[in-house]
Amino acid sequence: ELGLSLRPGEYQVQSNQHLHYHATHLPESTRSTGPRQTTQRTVFLLGCSFTYGMGLSDSLTFPYLLQQQLPDWQIVNFGVPAYGTLQSYLQLRRQLARGWQPDLVVLNYASLHDSRNKLSPSQQKYWRAALRGLGRFPRLSRVPEGDHLDIEYLRVEDMKKTWAWSHHSALLCLLEQVSDHIIDGFEDKHLISQKIILKISNLCRANHIPFVVTGISDD
Repeated sequence: ELGLSLRPGEYQVQSNQHLHYHATHLPESTRSTGPRQTTQRTVFLLGCSFTYGMGLSDSLTFPYLLQQQLPDWQIVNFGVPAYGTLQSYLQLRRQLARGWQPDLVVLNYASLHDSRNKLSPSQQKYWRAALRGLGRFPRLSRVPEGDHLDIEYLRVEDMKKTWAWSHHSALLCLLEQVSDHIIDGFEDKHLISQKIILKISNLCRANHIPFVVTGISDD
């Protein structure tokens, strides 16, 4: 349903041979924000690798630091690397269906989620190279009409391939990027994200949950 999720457990991660960090994933596929609080008030933080804290040990992520400053609340970090707004919506819908209702939902939005929500050509090529064998990814192929989200799935092996020799020629690489940008420009990705965010807002309103959107990119 989500394309990928966090595997529960504790991990020592090494990235690019120099960056080392410790990550703890909890049974519900969230990242640890420290010892669980006894309070009944809960905040869901939804987002991508910025919310997850990619490259940082547990205690340095902003959800963990937020938990330290708000001891009367339980901060739940649902951030997952590679996620877009669409996965955040599916996460929230899944947890509400399971009966886990928070007291506040915060969506950490960045403009890069726009391409992920529709799986633009450049995104398809990136995930095909990075996530081989992981199955399929959800996407919205067009701007939804009204309040309806027509979610479809694309298998990783069916995603677009990078042009031959583009990794060996700067000119071919530039031409490929221009081509992808032109194809991508036929549809308003930002409007797709707006529709998904409105869907999250309506879901929260129907369940009497306050909803906040934070912009985490400078554009």
